[in-house]
Amino acid sequence: MEEDVKITVESGKKVHFSIIQISDDSKDTYDLKSNKLKDQLFSQFLKNKKYEYVGTVNLKIKEHLLQIKAISQTGVVRKLLIEGIVHFTLALEILHYKSDSSKKTLHESSLTKREMLRVEDAIEEIREKPEFPYSIDYFVRKYGLSAAKLQSGFKVLTGSTVASCIKNQRLDLAEKLIQETDLNVSEIVYTIGFSSRSYFSKIFSKRFKYSPKIYLTKARGTQLSA
Repeated sequence: MEEDVKITVESGKKVHFSIIQISDDSKDTYDLKSNKLKDQLFSQFLKNKKYEYVGTVNLKIKEHLLQIKAISQTGVVRKLLIEGIVHFTLALEILHYKSDSSKKTLHESSLTKREMLRVEDAIEEIREKPEFPYSIDYFVRKYGLSAAKLQSGFKVLTGSTVASCIKNQRLDLAEKLIQETDLNVSEIVYTIGFSSRSYFSKIFSKRFKYSPKIYLTKARGTQLSA
């Protein structure tokens, strides 16, 4: 029996929905592997043939689902890519469900759903503009959350502190600039919002296993002054 699902969203706010449906009425009985996987999925999620679960936000799952929108291939290649992403997403959903159910994630933070959405907006802002000179006070004022709630929300959604999240996004941007521009290391340091080249070199080397200058030389295939 099909049931209607009613979802209320804030007026004027753009929202994306991703619905993954696992049906138990498939006639493909010849596909034993598919049926076995399906049975395992139902055993994970369904109780009394009805499943309803509202948990915490998971940005990793969101990122994987957004990859579907970016698929430009067609035909069987598109189908296989989508199936691969969906299967991986289901695995993440199961892990996240178990984490929430065990109360390791859901109740570590005292934030409400509305507050968690504000934290998610802050994280998205960092991703879009990592070079900005952020501070805890900036986020507190802009998103109306205490410093403690910010840190708690970042820990739940990213597994790191606010400062670590900013640092990681800047390193991602640095790698992109090395691969896609002709900026030297000093210019990259300035562009991504760091003031200390030595500090940048230290954390870059720890992350990518090469110093920025060596990484740049390898990426561009030539000896460049930096």
